[in-house]
Amino acid sequence: MLEKLCSGVRYCTVLCHAPKQQGKGIPMKIGFDNNKYLAMQSAHIRERISQFDNKLYLEFGGKLFDDYHASRVLPGFQPDSKLQMLLQLKAQAEIVIVISAEDIISNKMRGDYGITYDQWFFESSLHESGYVADSVQALTDLGYTYEKDGALWLNTSRILAENLKKAGKSDADIEKLGLKDDVLRRANGFYTYFAADIAYHRNKFAVRGFDKVINVWGADHHGHVARLKGAMDALGLDGEHRLDIVLMQLVKLVRDGEVVRMSKRTGKAISLTDLLDEIPVDACRYFFNAKPETQMEFDLGLAVREDSENPVYYVQYAHARICTLLKALEAEGYTVPAAGEVDFSLLSGEAEQALIKKIAAYSQVVRLAARDYDPSHINRYLTELAGDFHRFYTACRIKGEERPVLLARLKLADTARSVLKNAMTLIGCTAPEKM
Repeated sequence: MLEKLCSGVRYCTVLCHAPKQQGKGIPMKIGFDNNKYLAMQSAHIRERISQFDNKLYLEFGGKLFDDYHASRVLPGFQPDSKLQMLLQLKAQAEIVIVISAEDIISNKMRGDYGITYDQWFFESSLHESGYVADSVQALTDLGYTYEKDGALWLNTSRILAENLKKAGKSDADIEKLGLKDDVLRRANGFYTYFAADIAYHRNKFAVRGFDKVINVWGADHHGHVARLKGAMDALGLDGEHRLDIVLMQLVKLVRDGEVVRMSKRTGKAISLTDLLDEIPVDACRYFFNAKPETQMEFDLGLAVREDSENPVYYVQYAHARICTLLKALEAEGYTVPAAGEVDFSLLSGEAEQALIKKIAAYSQVVRLAARDYDPSHINRYLTELAGDFHRFYTACRIKGEERPVLLARLKLADTARSVLKNAMTLIGCTAPEKM
């Protein structure tokens, strides 16, 4: 089951114009407070409006209101700060468009990329139901927490040390790791990200009965892996064996040999939506099936090429080539025979044998991809299978051969087509019948 952890209203789009009369402004207090934040942001927006012919398109990402997540991360930030800012700009706002997560849930998919979620889970439900507090209390009852500087800490170092000792590590080796503890509840009473993560995974195992959970994280979260698994172990949920975490490296976009820079800090990050504006979906899905632990170099130029250098085009062309062959032979009265009608001993040539062996290896490749959580096994196999078919097609004539040989080779070609389509479907790509 594929699950998306999400929260609340996601986007707000506002078209603003300059006011006919300027207000006197909002008095600001000394130090950080919400009123100062709103005043500064509103003033900046008004300044930007004046720079763009008195009109400015604004887009707010994240939750528009009830943003308790942000208020926990930034003490002093009010959960409805964005809404309050809009109210301050109401005299200038001409259009307000709000997209609710509920609208996305109704479709349960990202249509442009073909992702379908079986379940949407709201982080806010864990806080509103008290499950985060309950999970922290469960760790406290088990003796794994302590208070320090007004905050509540998880004794992560103790949990991980116990696990390492069970695995045969010595005290000296464990000491060298410099294990640290984690805050669960800050001195201001707000629970941390980590506390919510623990509650979310505890909910999956203890409440919803998951046997295995597989998370896909960015590599920058590698230090969080052992901590979260350890927290599940402390709760008696066997995180070491039931929680698997796949770390994905960053993607490097390249065009004409030059790196296309991405920076969240400068606001120039390239989103998937941006990428799909110039790259076909199949190419994106195929190229993104890189080996998880290695950094991927996404060649934007290669992804749109229509030649054998582009692996997705090469594979799709093989499938389309077979479909064209099948239609041509069908027009001559030849249809794909059943296996019992074929004399496979006629398929003794080197190219035929190589293609047969490659087809026979498919099931093992799928098992390896599942075992390693590595879909790139499928990609490599597809490229090799397409190559074996192209070589077979070049070396072994089908049309014009005697009927027994024709039917045997036709059956082999159609089997290759079937496997190509199955594998492409498995990685979320299409297998066109003509190109």
